[in-house]
Amino acid sequence: MASDEIKLVLMSIGLTVAVISLILTIRNRMVDKKKELNISYTTQALLSEYDGVYHGLVLCIYVLNSGNVSIFINRPYLKTPFKKDGFNQYELLSSKDTTIYPVKLEPGAEHSIKLDLLNFIDGLDYINWYRRIRFEVKNSKGKIYKSKKIWFKNIIKQRQLHKLMMKQQNA
Repeated sequence: MASDEIKLVLMSIGLTVAVISLILTIRNRMVDKKKELNISYTTQALLSEYDGVYHGLVLCIYVLNSGNVSIFINRPYLKTPFKKDGFNQYELLSSKDTTIYPVKLEPGAEHSIKLDLLNFIDGLDYINWYRRIRFEVKNSKGKIYKSKKIWFKNIIKQRQLHKLMMKQQNA
């Protein structure tokens, strides 16, 4: 009799652990799908429409509302891994960007900022090549959304591409 009771207790403990782990797995998957903003970046070469002349490189930061409701976002910013002069967050400013923040993003809508890549890199010359940076944006309620971390060396390598393109254009 005692062995049957022990088996019953062990089976009920095992069943409880299995149910709890199943609930946690489902919850974690639902939380991943609830992410409302996706932040990504690309680099693009600027070519003239008329003669195909190379004019420079642009860093584009994209903020996509993948949620079901409209969101008001503030200006995206760069987050560095350490502070310099007491700061590790830098707003992404562009002379060509006339957007007034906060911006309302409807579901499925995308907002982008285009920056001159060389000026961007020159402003961050104190960051080691082997550091990782990320772009972040806050909604109007203060919730922070983050991009995946990016190796700064991948952005720096674009400067080398710029020099190569300028050399070919001048040749």
